[in-house]
Amino acid sequence: MACRRIFVGLGLLVMASAIAWAAQPLASIRSSESFQVQGDAVPVAGLRAWPLVEGDEIVTYGAPAIVMFPDGSRVVLSPKSRAKVESKDSEVIFRLLAGALEFRLALAGKVRIYNREALQTGTAGTFSASATPVAGPSPSAGRVKTQALPPLSRWR
Repeated sequence: MACRRIFVGLGLLVMASAIAWAAQPLASIRSSESFQVQGDAVPVAGLRAWPLVEGDEIVTYGAPAIVMFPDGSRVVLSPKSRAKVESKDSEVIFRLLAGALEFRLALAGKVRIYNREALQTGTAGTFSASATPVAGPSPSAGRVKTQALPPLSRWR
């Protein structure tokens, strides 16, 4: 019985450790149209905001996306843009890879905005990255793929 309690306690400790080490959201994103995170389409129907973790790459298509950070900083990523969320030490890095963005940073915030490799100074601004424009999504992006089912027969 004591051995069983030890194993249960050890199992709970391992689960608690895994939860503590799980990726914590660095920001959240929302848009009026579908966008991509890590190459996967994020449908926006019924979605208030999508969490972003370290390493997430974001691609917008037909509409801008608003990225909100816990410190109150905010980035508006223009349509047909691509960006990446990173972290270094205790700072969050938002790196524009293609397209354009507008930002407003919290005064004592921990968010840094980069235009590729160049740190942008100031607490507010707009800039663009010169790169290959982001192509639009495939016609089926953001749609749920279902199998064609035969029509239902009537009960008699």
